[in-house]
Amino acid sequence: MEAKAYFINLRVSPKKARFYLPAIKKMKPAESLEFLMYESTDAAVILYKAIKSAIS
Repeated sequence: MEAKAYFINLRVSPKKARFYLPAIKKMKPAESLEFLMYESTDAAVILYKAIKSAIS
């Protein structure tokens, strides 16, 4: 089953958020959450929240 999560009015540029997408697309959701947990950028935090929201 496919799930989508939308976040609007974010204070991170799309270019900075796209930095993590090639690595995350190949992972399962649980693995990507673990990967993003150790990243310290704002984009990683927002992607972490988005994936967690889509899972639940």
